[in-house]
Amino acid sequence: MKKVLVFLSLALVLLLTVVACSENAGTGDESTPDGTAPDTMVTDAPVAPETTVPAATTAPEAPTAAPDTDAAPTEADTTIPEEPATEGTEAPTEAPTEAPTVPPEWLTYTETEKIIEIPTEAPTEAITEEPGDPTVPVIVLGTDKLSAGLEKYHLDNGIPVTDDYVTINPTGEDPYYKPNSNFDGARYIIIKYRTANCDGIYMQVYLASSGGGPSDDSTMLQDKLIGDGEWHYLVIDTQPLIKAGKYDGKYVSYLRFDPLDPGYALDENGQKYKDANGNWVRAKMPEGASLDVAYIAFCHAPDTMQNLENQSTES
Repeated sequence: MKKVLVFLSLALVLLLTVVACSENAGTGDESTPDGTAPDTMVTDAPVAPETTVPAATTAPEAPTAAPDTDAAPTEADTTIPEEPATEGTEAPTEAPTEAPTVPPEWLTYTETEKIIEIPTEAPTEAITEEPGDPTVPVIVLGTDKLSAGLEKYHLDNGIPVTDDYVTINPTGEDPYYKPNSNFDGARYIIIKYRTANCDGIYMQVYLASSGGGPSDDSTMLQDKLIGDGEWHYLVIDTQPLIKAGKYDGKYVSYLRFDPLDPGYALDENGQKYKDANGNWVRAKMPEGASLDVAYIAFCHAPDTMQNLENQSTES
């Protein structure tokens, strides 16, 4: 009987012990010395890293400081960009501010204004002086110049000359002569002419600011004549020779005048060809061709002579 009572007593003690342990585990008492408490703390630490748990933790809770370390760089990242941003904004602000302030110390507003005025005035003066007077010719080669030397090459020796014009009767396919040399010229050449049987024939001039005569066609300008028996103005712009550096637009070293030029002969394909000696074959001069020339004038404007003659007619 005694053994039964002892067994029941031990069983009761074990039961009470189990109940007590179960109560302590359910309440989550952190101060219990059993091994279950630290396990529970380690499990709960990552759940609330931002609460008071990090403040109450000791050395064993160092791993929980990792989230705090992440928070620290967040503050550092906030402050670090601010310092470069502040320095970055100050550097460009000072550079533009200092650069403009340097010139006023040695360059006044008055001097700056003068520099701006100089290029504005210079072109105006150059443009005013360059064209010259468009209302009067620079030179007019009249009958006295046009009749001199006509007999030298493929021109009729008996040239009828009047006070108003010179008549040229060609005796070959390429008549030419030099009516003048070493004189002041201009950009435009105006030739007053009248033709007979010369429709489609060319009139040519050779000129340059140096030399005594042409060596090739690089100094030649030409245009077609109108063969209706009426007076016309042939206007030749020398700008191509000026651009090529042959003529400066002011001084004429030589003037060769080819009053009538039929051009080159063409083959069945419409191309010019050479003879047995290697010379280009020229076209035939029309039968009975003749040319009246009143003058050769050098002017700054293409209509100078027309305007002068119109004014003299009206008056």
